[in-house]
Amino acid sequence: MKKKFLPCIIFLSIILISCSCKNDEEEVCLSYHSHPDSYIKDAECILTRGDTALYDSFFDTYADDGAVDMMLPFAMIMANKFDYNKAYYDVYYILTNLYFNFELYNFDIDSTTQAMAKEYYTKAIEKGYNIEN
Repeated sequence: MKKKFLPCIIFLSIILISCSCKNDEEEVCLSYHSHPDSYIKDAECILTRGDTALYDSFFDTYADDGAVDMMLPFAMIMANKFDYNKAYYDVYYILTNLYFNFELYNFDIDSTTQAMAKEYYTKAIEKGYNIEN
């Protein structure tokens, strides 16, 4: 009789262990950008589909972490490829804040970067972005 229950107990144990492992993995994936695969998929959605909600979420996260400069490539692609008006402003913001943050070290913004920042600012306004957001 013990032999009949042993396979059932082993089977149930395996199921319980596998379920508990899946829950741990899901918790890791649910935290924002903590899982490399999630970051890659999210970045792909932004860069290939122009997902504005996901882009805004990325931008806010990086801004909150003090690493908004990491968003420059995303902002430029969202502006140039997908014509997203907020991204034009974000490019301006990132470029000017890079130099503002280094002001303590006496770095002046060069004329080329200043012109690029001004161009993106102008496009943001032309595309209807409300600067006061």
